Amino acid sequence: MKFVVDSNIVFSAMLNPSSSIGDILLNSQDTFTFCGCEYLREEINEHKVKIIKISGYDELEFDEVKYLVYKQVDFFSESTIPFEFWQKSADLVRDIDLGDISHVA
Repeated sequence: MKFVVDSNIVFSAMLNPSSSIGDILLNSQDTFTFCGCEYLREEINEHKVKIIKISGYDELEFDEVKYLVYKQVDFFSESTIPFEFWQKSADLVRDIDLGDISHVA
């Protein structure tokens, strides 16, 4: 089964790799496939300082955890998403969070 992950899932797995979400993301590659858009990497980098502060990681630990999580996610370019999917996604997230449009598309 394939799942699209957004920044909330990745944040959660990075902050606590032994949590339920972290365990599923890091240890279920035989059961699930995870994918996410390239924008997800940008979001993680934008919030690096916050993740380090909350988690207590140093730079090296952050990079190691990020690597482990990213290894489980198949990233794809937003440019591969057909235009009609963007339109449909905009309708779905308009009243919720337009920032999630690429994850939904």
